[in-house]
Amino acid sequence: MFLTGDGVLSMMELLWQRCGGLGNHELMEWVVKKAASACNKEASWLSDHAAEGPHLEDAQFLHVSSQDINVYMINDFRIHDLGACYNRVTPSLQVILKAIIAKDKKKMKPRSRDQDLVQVPLLSPTLTFRTSPKSF
Repeated sequence: MFLTGDGVLSMMELLWQRCGGLGNHELMEWVVKKAASACNKEASWLSDHAAEGPHLEDAQFLHVSSQDINVYMINDFRIHDLGACYNRVTPSLQVILKAIIAKDKKKMKPRSRDQDLVQVPLLSPTLTFRTSPKSF
């Protein structure tokens, strides 16, 4: 019964509510560890398994050697394209970053930053650090 359709999610929601949700430290810690595992798996498609995973094309888009950068690539760069790539490859991480950074209601003023892209400048160096050899 619980294993069909949205049954599992309904059961988990019920357990979350009945066990205290955000007020239950052990339950929150368990949820965060599961979310961290999901984010780790997503990031690994761009680092550890980039050459063999389902996001090979995205990994190649992101892994550009400094020797291969040219004027055309710099002029053609769009943060929206980078954000779209991150949304496609790391959807769980995007949900977490948006929950931490972005506002609930989007009120854009002229010349203001798109709140949906605020996480992009954070994610780029994070993924770079993950894929670079550590020297410390």
